[in-house]
Parts: sequence; structure tokens; C-alpha cells
Amino acid sequence: MLLVLCVLGGRSHAGQQSEGKPPSQAVVLQMASEAHSPRERLLVALALDDTTSARAALDEKDFPPALAHWHRARLAQAEGDRSGARRQWKSAWKRWGYGSGERAALAAAFDRQYVTGMLGAGALKDARKARQAPWGEHGDDAVWDALGGVLALQEGDVANAILRLDGAWRRADRLLRRDRVFAHRALAHLAGGDAFSAIESWLKWTGNLRSGRGRLQAWEFWNAHPELLEAARSTHRRSDVARWLAGRNHRQEALALALEAWHSGSGKEARQGYLIAAEQLYRLRRHRELLALLQEKAPAGLDDEERATLAAYPWGVRRRQGASTEVAEGFDQVSRAFARTRRGVEAQWEAAWMWELTGGLEEAEEHFLRYADEHPRAPFARAAALRAIYLPYRRGEFELTVKRADQLARSLGDGPEEAAALWLAARSAEALGDSARARVRWERLRAGHGDSPFLGTAAAVELPEAVDRVGERLYRSQLRAFESLAEALELPAPLFEPPEADWQEAQALLDWGFFEDGEIRLQRAARLRGHDARAALRATALAWAAGRAARQAREGWWLRRRLKKRTELTEAVDVATWPTPFAPMVLAAARERGLPPGLLWSLIRRESFYEPAVVSGAGAWGLMQLLPTTAEKVARSLGERPPQRPEELLGPGVNLRWGSAYLRQLLDTFDGDPFEALAAYNAGESNSRRWKARMGEDDPPAEMILRISYSETRAYVYEVMRGWKVYERILRDGEG
Repeated sequence: MLLVLCVLGGRSHAGQQSEGKPPSQAVVLQMASEAHSPRERLLVALALDDTTSARAALDEKDFPPALAHWHRARLAQAEGDRSGARRQWKSAWKRWGYGSGERAALAAAFDRQYVTGMLGAGALKDARKARQAPWGEHGDDAVWDALGGVLALQEGDVANAILRLDGAWRRADRLLRRDRVFAHRALAHLAGGDAFSAIESWLKWTGNLRSGRGRLQAWEFWNAHPELLEAARSTHRRSDVARWLAGRNHRQEALALALEAWHSGSGKEARQGYLIAAEQLYRLRRHRELLALLQEKAPAGLDDEERATLAAYPWGVRRRQGASTEVAEGFDQVSRAFARTRRGVEAQWEAAWMWELTGGLEEAEEHFLRYADEHPRAPFARAAALRAIYLPYRRGEFELTVKRADQLARSLGDGPEEAAALWLAARSAEALGDSARARVRWERLRAGHGDSPFLGTAAAVELPEAVDRVGERLYRSQLRAFESLAEALELPAPLFEPPEADWQEAQALLDWGFFEDGEIRLQRAARLRGHDARAALRATALAWAAGRAARQAREGWWLRRRLKKRTELTEAVDVATWPTPFAPMVLAAARERGLPPGLLWSLIRRESFYEPAVVSGAGAWGLMQLLPTTAEKVARSLGERPPQRPEELLGPGVNLRWGSAYLRQLLDTFDGDPFEALAAYNAGESNSRRWKARMGEDDPPAEMILRISYSETRAYVYEVMRGWKVYERILRDGEG
């Protein structure tokens, strides 16, 4: 195996494996206080976005000099210090010279980042020198070739730049196409006077991005190059760019560009501009302008789907003013007129809800039944089947509830809707005094949905005085889970000592904090093996060992899928695939706010999937997805300085502090009811109060889920409550 950890100052994998332990960085995000080597301290600092601590770790004498300069250059780049970054890159270059093992794992990544750094600093001579005599072997590395295109662009050789960047894009796989270097294709084509190809290149690159960090980088690049917007305005792709802007929560900019496309464009562009403008006016609640736009002569060539969308807007505006039978009938009209369109089917669903909210339960029930029967594969089919079971339950028709739950069982799927239907049927059977039928349904609910909030809320684990001990226990229980899974799958090599070179290269990059390169190699190694159970376990374990929670959970999805039928492994799979990142901070926040740590982790999972550097399409930031306005209010309530820039919310420490305080405030506002508090966290306090007001005094708390009229919020509350139970079970397992 690679000797990189031994040679460069880390603890050897082999030495740890002999003691039954994985690489030491597995504990870094679990027990930050025990990070005792410079490398571990660096990983903690990078994870927490703590540049001061990162520099302190890099200043320690036993940190490898080349890697220290490499990281200092990256920190200087992030802070906009171009000259400082250039000095550090050159120092790293002079001090490289490691052996073949380290070179295979790190040299190629170093070359790419060095050239990127030199290009960013305007040091074209140094970038060209590195391109001509790199440290690593690059072969058919598409990103390396693309960097040659960026160098050519900065040297003024536009034709060569376009040739290189386009060629690299064609050869790159989907993972490599996410690299920021390919954003420069747009600039190259723009420099060549081809605005259309520039915008097409931009849209292809951004359409391939998946992570929150990647989308954030795209928006930063767009803002740094206003010429891209000017290029969009000169092409017939204005409406496509407007849609991209809308997806980044820049609705005003999207609206302006869409209106320009509508008024100045023709054909498809004008049509799409009109539709996007209508959508943005609706989302911005500029209802008068929307209705005025709809009064204009519609563009030619609209298909039935588009006409259905436009026909539904006035009723959507009326719905925002309150539920009424008139609104229900309006959506019915749209549904009948455009019955074969997706929007027409959705209008049928909206009509059903309007009937329910206005008290027309029989009409609503009929609508829901027809929807579930006629559109079994439509987005709301399972939810419609559940409503058709729930409405007779609300009327006290318990026999019909049980009967319908049986009739619609196949329409419910095996998710939250099935759990809710079993719960309703069990309670209905109990109300009828039929204990035998009730028992059967309770047993099915427990067997298939043991963590469902319909079986009660989580019993919070008591935190001991020393939260570090909780982190240590979590680490040991997770290690046991990985070891037991490796044994069950008969993994031929030690789990944390992969014998294959591609796994080793991914591991070495992750070991030293080069997370993006390491994760790409990790994904590629797992994909090469078809994400079979062993590969999925290896990838999940190595991501855990590096403290990469989001990657651990994503690779863990494949592991759960592959082992779904191995029920005897379910507990170990849960422990291995439900990460507990930032444990010291989460546990400290839980203690300070009087919150269950499992609830915090479940909320983080649902909000950001453990990624600190993520911004949603709605403009929410960081681990707990805080809106800047919410963060400002919470900070002021705590007597702290509010954020001056939204980017401050990407820091895990800040985000956790204010996010946990906000959750505490919501729980206090709603008398400790987690269902109400979570509904408010997702959809706002006024909506949560409105849904709660629909419940009777004797209704069980979990019924709140069924009273929520927003599909997204229903799923959100259910999943966070379910995840809370999973985490509390993991925490209890950690006590053993």
C-alpha cells in the first residue's frame, strides 16, 4: 500500500489496523478535541472553515513542507490574496519531489491546482512551465488538458483555447465535467466572438453540477464575469439563462431577462420568456403584474401543457387569498379542460385540497379517489390514496377507513403513506372494538416502519456531562458497524487498507484534506465496480474515515440498496450510513439549547445533507439552511452581531449556533411540540399555526402531519421526525 502517511508524518494505516482501528481521521469530526497530529488539526480546521487554526497546524515543524505551502496557497486564494497565493504555490513547487507512491496519489492533483493557482495569479510563465514539466502523470486527464486551454486563452491564443477546452469537455466524464475549469469554455467562445456557443457552454456546465458547493461556485463565477449576462442578452438563449437564474433564487434578474426574451425575441425564445416571466411574477407575489401579463395576447405555438399552466395561475392567485369553493371549481375547470396534461392532473389534486379545506369532504374524497385511480404514477398518487383513507377517518367512519386502507394498499407504496394508512386503520379498528384487526395493523406498522413518528416520538438520550465521551462512543459503535459489515460481506482485504491503487489514491487525497479530488476518485472507484455491496461498503467506510459526511451518506445509499434484503444487517447499515458529523459542536449546541442531538442531526440531514457550503434555490444557507433574514433575527435575539454577508452562514459553527437557537425558539413558541416547530422551520410560523388550528383537542400529535396542506412540508416533518428516532437509536447503541 501507499507509504504516504508514514513518510509524510501521519500514523500508519497498518499500525492502526493491528489495533483494530481505522485511519485516525475517522475521529476528527467526532472528537475534535483529540486531534493531536498536525494533519488531524488541519482536517478539523478545514472542515470548520477556520483559517487561523489551519495556518497554525501548517506552521508546525513536522508538517510536510510542500503540502503546507500547498494548503497555504489555497487559503490565500480563498481570501483573494493573489500575490500571497503565488508565493506559496512556488514554494510548494520547489519543495515537492516525493517518491513514486506519493506521486501517484497527490502529484497529479498538485499539478492541476498549481496551474490553476498560477493562472488565477496571472503568473502565465509559471503556469506554462508546470504544464511542460509536471510532477504527475496525466495521461488522458481532461481537466489537465482543459487547463492548457485556459492558459492559451489568457495568452491570447483564442482558437487554441477553444479547441483544447471543447476537446477536453468531450473526453471528460460526468464527474470531471463538474470541475470549475470548464466554466472557462464560455469565456473562450465569448472571446472568439461566438456568444451563442458561450451561453450554450455555460448552460451545459451548470446543468451538470450537483453539489451545493458547485452551484455556489457557478454563481460566484457568473457574478465575476458580467460579460456572460451581456452575451445572453445578445442570443436567443435568454429564456434558458433566465430559467437558470430563477433556479438560483435570483428571481428579479430572471424576470427581467425573461421579459426581454418575450418582448424582443421570437418563436420558442419569446414563448419561453413569457412563461418564465409569468412563473416569476407568481413566485414573487406580484399578482397584479401577473394578471396584466396574462391579459396580453399570448405568444403563438403554446402547447396544451403550457396553456394549462397559464390557465391555472389566476386560481393560484385566488388560492393565496384563501380557500373557497370558487377556487376549487376553478381548478376543476382547468383539470377538465386539460385532462391529458401534467398541469391538468395537478389541478385535479389542487381542486381536491380546496374542497377539503372548505369543508366539502365528500367532493374532496371523490377527487382523491379518482386521482389515485386514474393517475397511479402521477406525483401525488400515493398522497391522494392516503387522503381518501384519512377523510372518512375524520368523519368517524372507522369501518370505511379500515376497508379503504385495505383496498388502496397497493396504491400507497411502502413509504410514509403506507405507514400513515396502517396507523389510521389500526386506530379505526380500536375505535370499533376490534382488537384482532387492530393488532394485525400495529404489527405491520412496527415491522415495516419501526421509526415512523406514528409510533411515537423519539425518546431523547440523556447527554452526560462530558460530551466528548459521547463522540468517542459514537466513533466506536460506528467502527464496530463497519467491521461487522466487512465480516458479513467477506471483504477479502482489511476494510481501511485497500490493496487497489485507485482506492489508495482516493484515500491519500482525503487523508491530506484535498477533499474534492479525493471524493471524485472515490466515486470513480466505486462506480468502476458497479457500486456492488463490497465497493459501496469500501467507499462509505473511507468517506467516514476522512470525515466526509455527505459522501459517506451518498455512498451509503448504495450500500443500503444493495443490502436491503439482509435484514440482520439493518442496524449496522444504519449506524454506518447515518453520519454524525461535527459531533462536538452538535452535542455542545444540543446541551446549550436543551435540544436532543438526534433531532439536530436529522434536521441537518434533511436540510443540507450534511454539506456546510450549500445554498438552496430559496436562498437558504449552510448546514441548517438559514435564510439571512432569519439568521439576523436570531443573532440579535442572542445579543450577537448579525451576519454582514450571507457567506458567513456557510461556517458550520455559526450556522449550528444560530440554527439550533432558532429551533429552540420555535419549540418554545409552540410549547415544545416538535411537529409544529418543524412545520414552522420549513414553511413559516403562520402556516404551522393554521395547520395546528385544524386539529381537535384530543387528536394525537402525529396527526399534525396529516393536517399539513403542503406536500413538501408533510414529507419534511415526517422524515425529520423519523430520522430523529434513527439517530437516537444510534446514540443509544453508542452507549453499549
